[in-house]
Amino acid sequence: MHEYGLTADDKKSIGLLTSQTLVRQIVADLKACKDDSASRARTRLYFTKESHVHTLLNLVAACGVPLKVSPAELDELDYLTQITFELYERARGLGAEPSDKEYSVRISFSPGTFCAELVDLHVDPVLHAITAAPKRDLTDHVQLDEVIGCLVRLLEQCPVSGTAAVNGGASVNATETGVETAAAK
Repeated sequence: MHEYGLTADDKKSIGLLTSQTLVRQIVADLKACKDDSASRARTRLYFTKESHVHTLLNLVAACGVPLKVSPAELDELDYLTQITFELYERARGLGAEPSDKEYSVRISFSPGTFCAELVDLHVDPVLHAITAAPKRDLTDHVQLDEVIGCLVRLLEQCPVSGTAAVNGGASVNATETGVETAAAK
């Protein structure tokens, strides 16, 4: 998609202007999951526009996390496109202290429910719904600190620190603890 940049530098710059708030929130949530000593599962869902998904994929490619699949090899985005940042935790040994846990992240992608031939569409007979394409792993398991470091270094290159214009002039202010939105005047 040319509107998201032609060169790697263009894709990174456009991605930072468009999706830095989302990346900051993902980083904050990954850090919070690691820092919270309670052993309970967590899910964070972020809903956004297709343009932000394109730019988020471009930022994942630009940040330096080792990828198994290039974003150029991915299918066209469609309804219910998903990018997942899966955080895994494991103890380093039997009887290990909670501080001795290892954390890794795997980033995966599904292009959603694209169907080239609506005439030949196969709807799930039980659910009566179109199912999304299976996820593909964009990365292997990568150490959490490496992923956070790559994303933080990428955010440090942002030409406009902390604020980006979105949706025709509304501004979004990212903080280390969360995302605040303010309507355009």
